[in-house]
Amino acid sequence: MTEGSKNDFVERRGGQDLLLRIMSGLGIVGWAFLLVVMIVIDRAKPDDPTFIPNERIFEMTGTPYHLRATWDQSLLTYIFYLLSVGLVLGIIGLAVNSRRHRRRGDYYRIHLVLLTAISAIGILYYLIF
Repeated sequence: MTEGSKNDFVERRGGQDLLLRIMSGLGIVGWAFLLVVMIVIDRAKPDDPTFIPNERIFEMTGTPYHLRATWDQSLLTYIFYLLSVGLVLGIIGLAVNSRRHRRRGDYYRIHLVLLTAISAIGILYYLIF
């Protein structure tokens, strides 16, 4: 190649700029919200009837033991709000990523796409069922 050809590419970016740090931060916070969603789902689901704890422990403390057969509706509402925050963070991250996506070497962050898709699917599932 000659020195003056159009194929010569000079990378002027010195490292992570503000947009890259914003995308990374939104991804981390969004995935933290999804982790909290998984923990809350575990607490909101009905009790497993195949798990039978030692009844003597409850008799000694005087605590009655009963299985919850339905989902905890207050926790389901909390899950919906957490998924909504995850969806908003994912959409903002994708918008920032689209502003950054100008060169051939730039790419869409897969973690933001997955965050947005999982949050949207969770919200749709909540609204339908």
